[in-house]
This record gives sequence, structure tokens and C-alpha cells, in this order.
Amino acid sequence: MQPFVLLFMTSRSGSSMVADIVVRHGFNWAANTKRNPVVGRKVTYRSFENQNVKGFMKEAFGMPLGDFVTFDDHHVNAFSALVRGEYVLEERNVWKGAVEFFPLWWRLHELGVIDARPMVILRNKREVIDSVLAKRGGGRPAQQRQAEEITDRRFDALERLAADYAFPVVLTSDIVKGDRSSLRDAFASIPYPFDEEIASAVIDASKWEADR
Repeated sequence: MQPFVLLFMTSRSGSSMVADIVVRHGFNWAANTKRNPVVGRKVTYRSFENQNVKGFMKEAFGMPLGDFVTFDDHHVNAFSALVRGEYVLEERNVWKGAVEFFPLWWRLHELGVIDARPMVILRNKREVIDSVLAKRGGGRPAQQRQAEEITDRRFDALERLAADYAFPVVLTSDIVKGDRSSLRDAFASIPYPFDEEIASAVIDASKWEADR
């Protein structure tokens, strides 16, 4: 069985950039995805979200917003069948999505369905909040409080994963500024050779700014 990279994130964290880098290193992602919109004249990073997996999670659990999901055997069996249908598990794969769904993915790992290689994606928290507000076109006090509360809860969940399981943390704000050390460490945890040239070809400050 080949490694299955799982990128756990919150919104506006730079996870699409990280997913793009992983994909270009030879990891497969399911084709049923969406392309992010054009922002002004600049095209942002492709989403790299598996829409069938995302749809399953939303139907089964709604939007938990910082709380890890709880599940039963029915969820496990249905999700296992979905993953087997969406991915060729004999090949290297990558998925990215909300941190709240970690427990269900980890259960598949414990059952031997996948060989999970989780990574925690973090961006400067203030940048995340500002990006969320900019995307929604709102800066009113109530919107700001909501964005801060949700971001705080999701950061808490991400930081618990990193602390409790010693998963590697990829620091996207640092990556864009030229510090690739967290990315190199994450690839070492797979383990898989990290190609600096591939990463440099993906990291685009103009897309990063457009995605704010």
C-alpha cells in the first residue's frame, strides 16, 4: 500500500498551494474537483478538493466548525467504500479538507484501508481572518467576531492534531516568504524526496495575494 497524504486545514490557509506541490511530486488526486474562480485578473490556485468526499462529509456531518466529528459503523463502511471508489489505493494519493473530519480518516488508517500520512496546514492566524473577511466582502464587527471565533476553534483543532499525534506542520506564510523548511520536513515524514524546483514552480506570490 502506498502513502495517502492527508492535508488538514482551515479555510484560506494556503492548503491549495500545498496540495498542488504534493500533486506535482506524483501523488494522485480524484478528478471530481473544482477550479477556484478568477479574482480580478489573477487566477488563484486550483482547489484540489474531492467534491464527492466533501459532499459525503457535508451530508453526514454538516459543518462542525472546529469540533471533531463523531461517527458510527455505518459512516465508516460508507466512507470506506467511497474512498476505495475515488482513489487507486495501490498508488500514492493526496486529499485535502477540513480538520474536523480527521477522526473518520484516521479510522480508515487504523483499519488498514489507507496508509495515512497527515499534515497540518497553518497560516498566520491574522492573515487567515483577514482573508476570510475579504472573500466574504465584509468587515462589520459581527462578521469579524464570527470569523475570529471560527478561526480560533479550527486553529485549536489543528494545533491539537500536531501536538497529540506529532503530525508535521506546514507553515504556508513562511513558505511564500522563502522558508521551505516546514515543507521539507513534511515530505520527510511521508517519507518522500522533496524537490525544491517543483515547489518553486508552484509557489506564486501573485496567486497568494489574489487568494486573499
